[in-house]
Amino acid sequence: MSHQREVRATQPNALFEQGENAAITYTVNWIGRLGSNTISSSTWTRENSGSMVANEANTTQKASARLSGSAGIYLLTNKVVLDNGDTMEYQFKLRVNDNDLGITTDYR
Repeated sequence: MSHQREVRATQPNALFEQGENAAITYTVNWIGRLGSNTISSSTWTRENSGSMVANEANTTQKASARLSGSAGIYLLTNKVVLDNGDTMEYQFKLRVNDNDLGITTDYR
């Protein structure tokens, strides 16, 4: 059971799944979109309540956050600011399965 997941910022329509009690670190790998630039800062937002974003961090090529939540489907956005001042965003969906229905696996 992995508590870390990584997605490339060039991968469209990513959907991840996890159990309701899970807290998993998700990393967006920006290497394919950076060109000669690097990441200066990163922020994470969620479209609706019910999900939690914690432990936000970034390197010069990747951004990560620990995600958890109650059952539902959430749209999450990672926005990075580059060293040249440009900004880029990447969105993916997170489906959190209801543990009361017997779905506790945290898989992708």
